[in-house]
Amino acid sequence: MSNEKPIHKEIEDVIFTPGKRSIKLKIFLGCIVLIAIGAASLYYFYIYRNPESNYSFLKNTSTPKAELPTDKIEDYTIDKDEKYEFQTIKTFTNNTCGLQTGQEIYTDWFTIKGQLWRIKLSSNRLVDNTITNTRVWYTTSSIPIEDNNFNNYIEIGDGRPPGETGTKKGTYDIEGVGTFRLRIMCWNTNYTIEVQDSI
Repeated sequence: MSNEKPIHKEIEDVIFTPGKRSIKLKIFLGCIVLIAIGAASLYYFYIYRNPESNYSFLKNTSTPKAELPTDKIEDYTIDKDEKYEFQTIKTFTNNTCGLQTGQEIYTDWFTIKGQLWRIKLSSNRLVDNTITNTRVWYTTSSIPIEDNNFNNYIEIGDGRPPGETGTKKGTYDIEGVGTFRLRIMCWNTNYTIEVQDSI
């Protein structure tokens, strides 16, 4: 009887001995690691960092959350040297404002189309030896000022009439298009407020 092994047994002994299997496994795993490193490098340098890449399907395409609308007054930058012509679009008057204890008034809404608009204020004391004042804010907010903490209300000018003369006049330029209203606080005055838009 011959001691020769069948050919398939000899092949198995050569290929699947523990030493051979260990070397082949290491080579195989090394190849897998190199391929993974290469693929990660390719993605990072040629797709992720390149905004012009055509491989947009590999990027994060989630839609950003829409921002909720706010009543914040927008800030515009305009050419201060440009000459503007103004046209009165709204006039608010009161001949006996706040005679007893002061008065708070919210005007009707008005729309500004030009990027620069103007408020012209004039007021006079009605009763001598009594506090007098006219204060004006503009806003895009529909919420009364006491509930809004002044966040979206901007006052024009400042405090009482200069030197308590009883007469207060001023012209105030404002930037920004949109729909606005005025808040007026007045004590012992008559007033006229013109809202002018640039054309």
